[in-house]
Amino acid sequence: MHRDHPDRRPVPYLLRAERVERGSIAFLPSSDAVVAFTRHEGRHETVALSPHAGVVVLDDVVAIWSLAPHWVKALLGPPAALRGRVLRASDHPAVRLFDDEADDRSALSLLHDLRASLTVTPDEHEFERLWWHHHHDGEPLPSADRRVQRLMVRFAGQSLTQIAAVERLAATLRADRDRTGSNVLGLYADGSHYARQCRRMTGRAPAEWRNVSLPFYGGMTAPT
Repeated sequence: MHRDHPDRRPVPYLLRAERVERGSIAFLPSSDAVVAFTRHEGRHETVALSPHAGVVVLDDVVAIWSLAPHWVKALLGPPAALRGRVLRASDHPAVRLFDDEADDRSALSLLHDLRASLTVTPDEHEFERLWWHHHHDGEPLPSADRRVQRLMVRFAGQSLTQIAAVERLAATLRADRDRTGSNVLGLYADGSHYARQCRRMTGRAPAEWRNVSLPFYGGMTAPT
């Protein structure tokens, strides 16, 4: 039996946080939201990535948060309408809140404040439980359950089909470039299927991403 996730995840919405050596990073397709903290010539800027099917390259990144996608719904607006958007303070006033913090650690309080300001429904609690176990315990999202399908569209702005396609491509791109598996195409029927999906979602062929020297973020675990 799984323990409920709040004891394991004290910061609302946060799935993963890490600091990195400042530089350019290629953010792989993701069904999660991402907040990237950047610093250039002493100036700090925050960039919010909604769940996206492409690859987004950001410069001067110093810290990264991976957030459950209903964070977009809670703070920025309808998740389906914002899917694929790259948002800065000039694009959305809520992003400016993060720019006003001294660094990524102090900005964590904003997630607590956001959560405390909202009424969380039973449906949202159920979405959180499913998302947490899917990402941290590798549990598949029950694709045959229509209620789960509705929860994903409502809180993540994505269908189960879209979530699976994004996660499959991200995991394969990472494995392909890093050669971490004996069969990097195991998630696709064949190489041509992989190439078509990669071109459709990122605008580039797999070989182009294979030769990118930038560090990748995301695609750590292949979906079940």
